[in-house]
Amino acid sequence: MASIESQIFASMKTILEELSWPKYVEYERIRQKLGDFRPHEIPAIQIYDGSATYARLQGRSDMTWFLIVEVVMKKTQDDLVDQGLLFDRLNEVETKIGENPQLGLTSLPATEGTMVSIVPIARATDLHMEDVFYTGNLSFQAEYLKPYSDIC
Repeated sequence: MASIESQIFASMKTILEELSWPKYVEYERIRQKLGDFRPHEIPAIQIYDGSATYARLQGRSDMTWFLIVEVVMKKTQDDLVDQGLLFDRLNEVETKIGENPQLGLTSLPATEGTMVSIVPIARATDLHMEDVFYTGNLSFQAEYLKPYSDIC
């Protein structure tokens, strides 16, 4: 049985792989440095954990999980990346996730949890954190219920 968090990550990856432009979509092997990306992996999307809060309810936790979706692009002679393209791609990510705010996780067994929804809550860009790279982050808030003890 995979955790609901793993299922959320996997579902987000599947949804974002439907976009036409990313060459790399990942949540398990996060690249810490922009230079770690190989040329054939860019533009890339990484999905990673921000933080989570728990509110105890009868036999379960009401979860609020903050996730970050990072878009990484690199300006080359063949791909003239600019700020406008970065905003367009961030918008495409936001729209794609928004098309299915329950991420297709509506029929999980009660022992795994219950997905409520995921919504965007913040955006940040860094146009030249490392020369020729353009990056942007979208922060999402996922709400779900997770079993904590015996189901009541």
